[in-house]
Amino acid sequence: MNSKINEFENIDETIKAQLDTIEEKYKHLFKESPFSIAILNASGVIIDFNPFTEKLFGYTRSELLGKNYLALSMYPPELIPVFKEHMKSLIEGKSLKPAQFKVYKKDGNPIWIMTFLSLIKLKAQTMVQVILLDMTERKEHERILKRKLEIESTISTISSLFIGDVELDKAFYNSLKKIGNLYSASRGFILLYNEEDILELFIQVSCSDASHVELINLKYLNVNDFQWCQEKYADNGYIFISNTSELSQKAKNTKKILEYLKIASLLIYPLIIKGNLKGFLGFDSLEGMLNWNHDDLAVTQTFSEIISSALDRKWSNETLRGSNQLLAGVLSSLTEIIALVDKQLNLIWTNNVAKAKFGKLITGKKCYKTFINRERPCQNCIAFKTFSDGLIHETELDFIDMEKNNLICWATSTPAALDYAGETELTLIISRDITKKKEIENELKQMNEHLIQKVEERTLKLMKTEENYRQMLNELNVGFYRGEFKGKLLKHNFALNKIFGIDPNISLIGSDASQFFLNKKIQDKYYKTLIKDGHIQNFKVKLITPQGEHITVRLNSHLIRDEKGLPSIIEGTLIKD
Repeated sequence: MNSKINEFENIDETIKAQLDTIEEKYKHLFKESPFSIAILNASGVIIDFNPFTEKLFGYTRSELLGKNYLALSMYPPELIPVFKEHMKSLIEGKSLKPAQFKVYKKDGNPIWIMTFLSLIKLKAQTMVQVILLDMTERKEHERILKRKLEIESTISTISSLFIGDVELDKAFYNSLKKIGNLYSASRGFILLYNEEDILELFIQVSCSDASHVELINLKYLNVNDFQWCQEKYADNGYIFISNTSELSQKAKNTKKILEYLKIASLLIYPLIIKGNLKGFLGFDSLEGMLNWNHDDLAVTQTFSEIISSALDRKWSNETLRGSNQLLAGVLSSLTEIIALVDKQLNLIWTNNVAKAKFGKLITGKKCYKTFINRERPCQNCIAFKTFSDGLIHETELDFIDMEKNNLICWATSTPAALDYAGETELTLIISRDITKKKEIENELKQMNEHLIQKVEERTLKLMKTEENYRQMLNELNVGFYRGEFKGKLLKHNFALNKIFGIDPNISLIGSDASQFFLNKKIQDKYYKTLIKDGHIQNFKVKLITPQGEHITVRLNSHLIRDEKGLPSIIEGTLIKD
């Protein structure tokens, strides 16, 4: 009998060593993955998941394990029907493309995830493997990029409003409206210094479509009443108050005046003309600027530069009575490539930026030869379209400067002068260099493709490892089991079915392990020994099978504790005596 026991012990040790090696490899891949991996059954119940899942969502293992993923508070209600449809399609054998969703962590903070769903076989059961990538940082980059594109678009639009023989007061009004829409502001205004150095309200606009927005009841403003604002302007070059009610005691006078004027938040930019501070461009009650940072605000300061240039033009026009000299000065001060062309596409006039990039002696040359190095006009020439219909047209063009550098530009053509018949005689082409923006877009696209490829490669490796591990367990002649401490059975191989005398296709997963013990005292001794020693060998015990048959087996088990040191999992082997 002793020799038989020794033989079983040797077999058990060999098998256990093999299992430990396989288990450790699988655990390492599963545990160390830098993204969330979860295994669900066909009903959506979470069977297992890796540690990164806890880190990603902030839930503990006990809060997720055994729960239906649709019942978790991390998913908004409107996504539940979508997830159900995805699960149904997957079970039906349909392939699903990766999808992005906005969900919530345990602490309520939102995150963006990309989901990859696939079917796998575990213990003859169809399971759903879910891989979740944290896309929050990428979404933030996209949000920042989108904001920058919106800023650039607004800057380009505002610039075009002041080009040509336009009604400047109307252009100011429309500019404030468009900038205010970008900031989600209620009102926009321009304050200018009068001869007594008192700020006077030059223009104010309701930027909101809401009918109840009231204009500021103010005509004059003494700068000395806003010492705190002057300090902020000296530090940053602008003034931004995100919430008037949260201003400190140091700014109590500013707070009092702003609350009287019903200004909940405030953004102020200086209007500097020819080196002198002439006034301020402002917007208040800015609902869309909660996530704006210093760099965003610094970039949008271009608006004040455009308004300053336009004010300078207005005052010069009033002095020079419509002299055309100021138009060239305003256009030359902008950073875009600006050119005036005739119907034969000859360059009649260009600003300094265009001359710096394409040469000083480009006047009189063809625009397509100068900017694109072509021998004939572009197929979809926006200048031709403007000459034809008198409307504004836009497109993306590839320019080549005089140093052979490729520039990707967003070009806008607009009528600049009309002939006696009212037809467009000259067209103004404004081109903004968007090369950097395109490079960022391409980098994001390449990064996304690389990330998806890596995920697919790692998924295949994990699936192959799981299949090898499952096959190894099922080929053993010794029963293998894994379950909760004094709880449910979580895993077992086919040999356990054979020992219990049940069909191999029947799964005991989810069964209460305590129901198989025939003697409760022996059961208590088994658990106490595990708690004391952490393992148990050749523990002889009588069990009762699902059919009611009494069998004698030997258990070899070890205890796994959780992060708090509490008994969590029991796994081991079972040999029929």
